[in-house]
Amino acid sequence: MKTLFLLILFNCSILCVAGQNKDGIIVKKNSKGIVEYAKFTSLQSNELKQVAIPEDANEFFAEYLKPTASTSFILQPQKQRNKDFRHEHYDQYYNGVKVDGAGYNLHYEKGKMYLAHGNFIQIEDLTTKPSITDEAAHEAFARYKGIPVVEVIESKIELLIKEIPAFSSTDTFYSPVLV
Repeated sequence: MKTLFLLILFNCSILCVAGQNKDGIIVKKNSKGIVEYAKFTSLQSNELKQVAIPEDANEFFAEYLKPTASTSFILQPQKQRNKDFRHEHYDQYYNGVKVDGAGYNLHYEKGKMYLAHGNFIQIEDLTTKPSITDEAAHEAFARYKGIPVVEVIESKIELLIKEIPAFSSTDTFYSPVLV
């Protein structure tokens, strides 16, 4: 009985680490259930059904990430070094504001997607209108750094959404915030 229990526990732990392998698709999700990694393999056997590989980035995002209408992904320019392989990087935006540290990389071989990985941050009901002016931001930054405000007047101000850690008595969780 003890051996059977250990065998079941071992098999469950392997499945959890490996992700879901269903019909040639390996998917790994984070603790929030969001896809971090998906690998697509074409199956050659007639006994197994063919893998439904997303045709493009929009199809992948819609099927695997299910973003809200406020979320978009913007393709970043890249050079293609090999005609058989294409790599695309998409930054995540929410209501036109870039989400810091969020985005996806999609990899194609001969026009077929074979790998997708990245970090998607689910955001709901976040206002993207700043609560302070540019001048107040300059002043706050200068005070924080302990420098005269004239030294930062010409610096660039950019809105970003960033996940900031928050702590409770038992756990740490991350919340998207406009910065």
